[in-house]
Amino acid sequence: MRKLVVGIFVACLILSALHYQPVRAADLYVDDTGTNSGNCQNSGSPCRTIQYAINQAIAGDTIHIAAGTYRHSTNGEVFPITINKNLTLVGAGAASTEINGYTPPSNPKDVIQVGNTTSSIVNISGLRIEGGRYVGLRFFNGSSGIVTLNYITDNGREGIRLEGSSPTIIDNNIYTNDYDGIHALSGSNPRITNNYITGNERHGIYVENSNPIINGNLIEDNGAEDGGEDGGGDGINIYGSSSSPIITNNTIIYNYDDNIDNGYGGNPTIANNIIAFTIEDEGIQWWYDDYLSPTGLSISEKKDDEVTKEPDEIQTKKLTVFADGEYHIFNNDVYGNACDDWMDMDDLTGINGNISEDPLFVSDDDAHLQACDSPAINAGSNSAPQIPDTDLDGNTRIVCIVDMGAYEVQASANCPCQVQPLAKRPTTLPSLLPAAQNHISQSNDLLKQANDLLTQAQQKGANCTECEKLINEAKALLDKSKASLTNPIYANNLALQALEKLKQAIDCLKALLG
Repeated sequence: MRKLVVGIFVACLILSALHYQPVRAADLYVDDTGTNSGNCQNSGSPCRTIQYAINQAIAGDTIHIAAGTYRHSTNGEVFPITINKNLTLVGAGAASTEINGYTPPSNPKDVIQVGNTTSSIVNISGLRIEGGRYVGLRFFNGSSGIVTLNYITDNGREGIRLEGSSPTIIDNNIYTNDYDGIHALSGSNPRITNNYITGNERHGIYVENSNPIINGNLIEDNGAEDGGEDGGGDGINIYGSSSSPIITNNTIIYNYDDNIDNGYGGNPTIANNIIAFTIEDEGIQWWYDDYLSPTGLSISEKKDDEVTKEPDEIQTKKLTVFADGEYHIFNNDVYGNACDDWMDMDDLTGINGNISEDPLFVSDDDAHLQACDSPAINAGSNSAPQIPDTDLDGNTRIVCIVDMGAYEVQASANCPCQVQPLAKRPTTLPSLLPAAQNHISQSNDLLKQANDLLTQAQQKGANCTECEKLINEAKALLDKSKASLTNPIYANNLALQALEKLKQAIDCLKALLG
């Protein structure tokens, strides 16, 4: 059911996105065992690299990418892959079509860039985009399109970075990137719907002077004690007085710092979410200039002695936050966060439908709601803006009164309790203890291989600094993973990062050894 609903929705989106395309709409084919010749339109003689096929395509074409590994060291792929025309890229499936942007020895690059010389409409689906020393997928220069059914993982900075661009990002797994899962900045207005965003080292989603719609996502386990450049990390971080995101029907849980952090004048609408169980800090933090009481008094009017220590523009923002004198926060369950549920703002529990009760998930590893028992069932608001059409499983979103969070308990028409069994969202992301232990074992094997190659390279007098650094980083991740097995999701994320760094180290050493 979920695949059918998502497929129909995506097909409609792609048809809409390509409404103004030329008539030709040819199909081009790529296989990592092919040959870069001709126009790539013969499926029996595919081209070898994605970039070559893009160069042959014209606006409106579809490029079919066969299962395989597209990497500098395997098929000669050149990074970043750049797209400056209206195209559709369709992989054979995220589990089998890997685009790995790692380019030894150390030249930092993105994996895919959209909008390099002009605004473009680019649809991307069915790919695993990983290994970029910078960004996995970057949209800029007014570009847009549909990004769906991809794994975007293990990139050196953001998984997806949007600079003045507004694609629809729907039904992807975005995980274990070294910075943010998604960073929207410079007036980007994307739709971020029904994604699984987990294990990123800094923020799950970072909103910087942009206005995204963020709805229906599971945002969990982002940030870490040493995460990213600045440490920590939030589920959603909102920055700047030009940021007014709509945040509806998400489950935002187990993030390291705040589940939602709002600063410097951001004005979000937050409705129908479950915001619970931070590791270190708050459920919702409203900091610096953004304190607002129910009477409409800003912190600048309450603490003038502190205001004089801040820049003039921040003082001005203090007086203009919320022209209507109200928070736009309603029908959320904010509960069980490590420090406070509400920080540097009024406690809104019991106001405008906000509650603070244990949401009663099925288990620590399953954020579905317990049928009949969860206080989040039928506790949302049907008038909340941008409620997604389906929940994260692809089921009907509003059965009677919408539930809080990313999953909707399915019930009969007259709204009794659950009448059909819960179905956990299918995913190939390992999260249980056996998966973590398996990846630790694989990492141990690769660590031995990497150390053996390092010894050989050192004996030849090669400069092994970069390769050795990767090995040391991988070993530190592996040690932390072994020590974190009581939290299998986190341990597995760390082990996956260690595996990738060891693969990079082995490629680096093999290049040195010739």
